[in-house]
Amino acid sequence: AAAEAAEEKRTSAAAAEAAAAEEAEGAEEVAKSEKEKKQEALLAGSWVAMVKFLCSKDGMGREVTGLFKDLDVDRSGDVDIDEFLYGMKGIGLKLRDDQARAIHADADTNGDGLLTLKEFTTACKKAT
Repeated sequence: AAAEAAEEKRTSAAAAEAAAAEEAEGAEEVAKSEKEKKQEALLAGSWVAMVKFLCSKDGMGREVTGLFKDLDVDRSGDVDIDEFLYGMKGIGLKLRDDQARAIHADADTNGDGLLTLKEFTTACKKAT
């Protein structure tokens, strides 16, 4: 009887450990989902902030095409991350580097690390 009780105790402990592991995995998935939601909100909020700023008097009422040309410092026809970071700071848009990088990556639909005028204008239109 004592052996049976000990075995039952071990089985209960193993079941409790398995349940705790499952619960931890579920919590991790929820946390990941919350992190993804926050990232999406950050991107959406940042784009909206950028577009609103650019169209305001403080942003000199720039048009998106004009802004793109200003961001394209080397006149290559596309905007790499360094140009984008420099340009966002240059126009006074208060974004952290991680926010600007996330915006650039989100707008870079073909994933080549460069924003074309089409990608940039599409992303700006999507934000409004």
